[in-house]
Amino acid sequence: MIVNPIGLLITIGFTSLVGYILLWMLRPPIYVRVALETVTKGEEEMQGSIIVPITGTALSERLLEIAINFAQRLKVPLRFVYVMEIPLVLPPDAEVPREREKGERVLLHAQVVAERAGVFAKGKLIKARLAGAGIIQAAKEDSASLILLLLSEHPEREAFIGRSVQYILRNAPCDVLLLRPSREKAA
Repeated sequence: MIVNPIGLLITIGFTSLVGYILLWMLRPPIYVRVALETVTKGEEEMQGSIIVPITGTALSERLLEIAINFAQRLKVPLRFVYVMEIPLVLPPDAEVPREREKGERVLLHAQVVAERAGVFAKGKLIKARLAGAGIIQAAKEDSASLILLLLSEHPEREAFIGRSVQYILRNAPCDVLLLRPSREKAA
């Protein structure tokens, strides 16, 4: 049997790639490990749920993964929150059907992913003038122990703290864990 050197190189390259992908999938990033160690110190105090604001974006998917890791480790439920920001030109109880449909779809996806991972999770759709106010409302209603946030990336700045995050940091009734995504994940 004659071995073709090009075929051998392709086989080695493909096997290496598959191995690397499996290693990457099974090994959590360093910031998840460090954050888990920090949160574990107060593990005994964790009584309520972890509030996880989601939007359906790629960063939101990343936050979903991190939240599930936390919930598995701490054995606490997750409360996914999708805030429909109602513009000031509309009444506070205005119906926004497209936004409601998107929110329901995003919440259902998050719940399915969490339940597949063995984590109890509930979703809540909230109407608010500001996303931060809606998240604070959910944290108070749930007697949450933690609000988990992921900073958004801004093209001109390394990490961007928007008005919603600022509002949450000022008004949170519980601990807030603010994470910055690694550049590799954001790209």
